Amino acid sequence: MLPHQKPDFDRSLAKESETLASDWVAFDNNNSIETGVSTAIPETDISKWTTLSITCFLDELLIHTSTRDKPLSIVTIQAMKETYGFDSSHNAEILYRFCRLAIESGMTVIY
Repeated sequence: MLPHQKPDFDRSLAKESETLASDWVAFDNNNSIETGVSTAIPETDISKWTTLSITCFLDELLIHTSTRDKPLSIVTIQAMKETYGFDSSHNAEILYRFCRLAIESGMTVIY
């Protein structure tokens, strides 16, 4: 039997996506329609990120919301929409994931 060894993968790009997702979840936890925006929007520039990194970020948000059994708030989705413009992405993978988050939040107008 072969010994069980975990491969040592470079997770630096995945960690960036996971960290940004955690920052947005923290933003979501501190802001709502009732309380308004009380904390700063995460300021990570993702304009140079690959599609894979962005989808990893959005997937991480989807995992967070399913794990905590609570969707992101409409305030958070609107802030993400204004910050990153995911709603106007021409990439189907990005748009699909963003729309899932928006629909789950109860947002009725995404475009």
